[in-house]
Amino acid sequence: MTSYSSRKMTEPSKVYVTRTFQCSAEVLFDWLTRPELIMQWFGPKNLKVHKAVTSVKVSGSYRFDLGKDNKDLFAITGEYLDIVRPERIVFSYRYEGLSEPPPPSKVRILLKQLNPDVTSMMFTQEFEEPPPDMETRDQAWKLMFEKLEGII
Repeated sequence: MTSYSSRKMTEPSKVYVTRTFQCSAEVLFDWLTRPELIMQWFGPKNLKVHKAVTSVKVSGSYRFDLGKDNKDLFAITGEYLDIVRPERIVFSYRYEGLSEPPPPSKVRILLKQLNPDVTSMMFTQEFEEPPPDMETRDQAWKLMFEKLEGII
């Protein structure tokens, strides 16, 4: 059984998402870090990843080029700050190519294998300052994680 929760906290600059996936932590870790897999689920509705590059190691970088088509692309980029396979991924998160980008943030994903075929995920995104559309951030992640679950 899949469970999902998104909770509002007293901290207005954080997004919290917890979810249970029907797969091992190793499999989920791959879906969160391998470019060819990320391209299948990442991106808010109406946007898709046209190119993804990752170097999954501490101080390694990543870049996802997103857009509705190949013309008006913007990028989500960052650096991996902490990696413990298959338990933890921590990275910076910033936007490039938007006229009014949201402020930079830091993402922490913790994975815990509950049994061989079930893994819980705790996701946190903490912004340096709350973006103007903070209310939609948890919904965007919820939709992406639902899409990921449907693929796994």
